[in-house]
Amino acid sequence: SEIASAPDTKAVLSTFEIHPDFKIELAASEPQVFSPVDVEFDERGRPFVVEMLGYPFPDSPGRVVVLDDKDGDGIYETRTVFAEGFAMADSVLPYNGGVLVVSPPEILFLKDTNGDDVADVREVVFTGLILENPQHNVNGLSHGLDNWIYAANGGNSGTVTWADGSSKLALRFDDFRFDPRRKLLERAGRSTGGYEITFDAWGRMFGTHNLEPLSHLVFPGSYLDGLPQPREGTLKALPDDIENGLVRIYPIGEQDTRVNHPEQSGYFSGSCGVRHYGGGAFGPEFEGNVFICDVVLNLIHRRILEPAGPSFVARRDDRAKAEFLASTDRAFRPVNMTVAPDGSLWVVDMHRVVIEHPEWIPEEFLKDMDVNAGKDQGRLFRIAPKGGLPRVKPEFPRNNLAAVVATLEHPNQWWRTTAQRLLVEWNDPRAVPLLESLARESKVPVARAHALRTLSALGGPTDALMLSAFRDTSPDLREQAVQIVLDREENAPATRAAVRALAEDPDPRVRMFAALAQSRPGAWEPKASPRALLSIFERDAADPYLRLALLPGMLRAPFDLLGAMFSGGDTPKPGDEEMTALLAEAAAPRLSAKQAAALLGGTAERAAQKAGIVQALIAGLATGLESNKAAFQAPADRRALAEALSPLLKAESLPILRESWRLARALSLESVPGQEVALRRAEAAVQNDA
Repeated sequence: SEIASAPDTKAVLSTFEIHPDFKIELAASEPQVFSPVDVEFDERGRPFVVEMLGYPFPDSPGRVVVLDDKDGDGIYETRTVFAEGFAMADSVLPYNGGVLVVSPPEILFLKDTNGDDVADVREVVFTGLILENPQHNVNGLSHGLDNWIYAANGGNSGTVTWADGSSKLALRFDDFRFDPRRKLLERAGRSTGGYEITFDAWGRMFGTHNLEPLSHLVFPGSYLDGLPQPREGTLKALPDDIENGLVRIYPIGEQDTRVNHPEQSGYFSGSCGVRHYGGGAFGPEFEGNVFICDVVLNLIHRRILEPAGPSFVARRDDRAKAEFLASTDRAFRPVNMTVAPDGSLWVVDMHRVVIEHPEWIPEEFLKDMDVNAGKDQGRLFRIAPKGGLPRVKPEFPRNNLAAVVATLEHPNQWWRTTAQRLLVEWNDPRAVPLLESLARESKVPVARAHALRTLSALGGPTDALMLSAFRDTSPDLREQAVQIVLDREENAPATRAAVRALAEDPDPRVRMFAALAQSRPGAWEPKASPRALLSIFERDAADPYLRLALLPGMLRAPFDLLGAMFSGGDTPKPGDEEMTALLAEAAAPRLSAKQAAALLGGTAERAAQKAGIVQALIAGLATGLESNKAAFQAPADRRALAEALSPLLKAESLPILRESWRLARALSLESVPGQEVALRRAEAAVQNDA
């Protein structure tokens, strides 16, 4: 029922300033699209668009449209409503001949079976998502390299339940992933709480949220379930130029004042729609870059990823005070992006005068605003190199498996991801030898990874292929190989030994996943696994994410590993104290009283030489036991622990004295020999003016 005439293309494009190596084109606009928030291309190259006309209020049903460029001029002039009449939607993903759509409280599967571009199949896949402020709904459906489908939490969370009620998952603060083939569902790791996630060529996940333009999920947070960890878990903020929690950006034209946070003007405050560029058409300088929308300041920002330990830093490009794309049009609202089959970067412009949700606008400003202005408009832009890009028509012939497998070498990530998805959906055993050949012989490392990942969904790569992958010259592929092992319930002894050997790998991400592998019961070897973990600890204890990756494996033998860490050289390395405290805290409820007493008994004589590590050990035990009051209640256990603590109350170090006292309190010990002497020392310290 929307009525809107097409805009003046020349006038629209005149509002933009773009990187000098690129051009921006209008691919579609009203009356073909209204209030778009997502676009994804299916295997036929058709753009499916989610329209959110009801924003900021869920007073209009969700809608998905499919666009067509019948005359091939690059302008999509034909619109067909694929499906409508469901709750407000914000994300679409091609899947199994149709599309998945996030429409809280549900995730739907929609499919056209008679070729008229109108869905005649509508099935509920999940339910239980919370529908509140639409800025915080679950969103960002994405295909992972690991054959799982990922979704961003957004903040509203909920308890996700399969439509048949077979299993459910409380999201809490985590993103999640699911596999409809195997009926699997699990948390993926701490969420940014923002709109959209993206994956690099090697399946590493990045997110964004308002003031935090770019974060990396260093490894899945599910490995740390139930263990002590920092608030942000394994999520790392990547910009190298954060100033007091803000990142400077450079809008153009006359700026509105932020009505609720004026101090954020000129900084990221509405980051969303993050997109890794793997389209293979922008040139090596831009391949692997990450682009981020700021919907408030009407621009698209570019970041260059550089490896840093097991993660990255993200630096801005070298152009001073200039963004990749910026507009003087205050209604230009870039909310999302995607990479098209031709390698161009598509920008989704919701095109609203007011983009802030009324929940965050003071009442005195809101009364003069028309929050519905622009809901009859919307644009999709195409960004391409100045010389343009040839039009392409995707083909993935079901009757030519060799051609589809060969597509796994394509320079555009969209083609590789689509080919892998289709091969998994077809589940044709005739593809297996073709994939094995590609995994062995391809000169393209990422194609070898796609082949191994596709094989893992079709019965699994052979042990010989896996052993070869562990020795691959590409560290990225070695990392993938370990992750494949982590996803499998059973692995051959030679495979497990090869993973342990990667504890000596020169690449920190490979070592990180080798450490995580030792947390799997089927991978644990009582002597070899601790040696592998200690080797990584000796090399990587200074890195906070590698410390976290070591923790679940170390908890399989905490007493032995704490003892080995404590008996090392007399000169502590960076990170030793942090790792000792982390492991002691997690291990405290798992230790026997005899083991805890033995650890404490061994610390007193080393207190002078290793004061920092002794303090970290006692502090970790105290923290771990403060929330586990039921531990060590037997009288004999308590006597043994009191005796072990007693010498520490005589230590010269006041921090050791303090933590020993705290541990005694955490254990609810009524008295420990030496406490009276310790109290007198403490009184003297308090009264000492120096």
